[in-house]
Amino acid sequence: MERTVAALLELCAKCRTFTLATAGAAGEPMAAAVYFAYTPPLEFCFLSAPDTQPGRNLARDPRAAVTLFPPSCAWQEIRGAPRHGTAQRVDGAQRERGWQVYRARFPFVGELQAALAGTQLHLFRPNWARVVDNRIGFGHKQEWQWTSPPA
Repeated sequence: MERTVAALLELCAKCRTFTLATAGAAGEPMAAAVYFAYTPPLEFCFLSAPDTQPGRNLARDPRAAVTLFPPSCAWQEIRGAPRHGTAQRVDGAQRERGWQVYRARFPFVGELQAALAGTQLHLFRPNWARVVDNRIGFGHKQEWQWTSPPA
């Protein structure tokens, strides 16, 4: 497990965006590319305005899936980390901690305060993850589940 968590943290460090998947009101899938910041226990902070499709979807149903992967050109280099869990808007101390993590990763957000005024900070907590790494071998993957993110 420790090696897999290290692989996830390495991918997090290499990637600035993930694909966020949510479900629409009729269950239709929806995906969006989103900037994210992360904490060592593998929680993910991201912004979404309440009037966007992801924001409306998450307000109705917090279940979500994300995947992150660095760019690659050859199949031998494909690697990534799909996961699913829940994503919810956070307030209070969780919000402040999330903003600290987000601002540390993306200092430019300080210049966008007016543009970001209508956004909400969300925290994605995975309960299942997979690491795929074709550099180790075609289709190599490791999976695990947890009830709370690993420390």
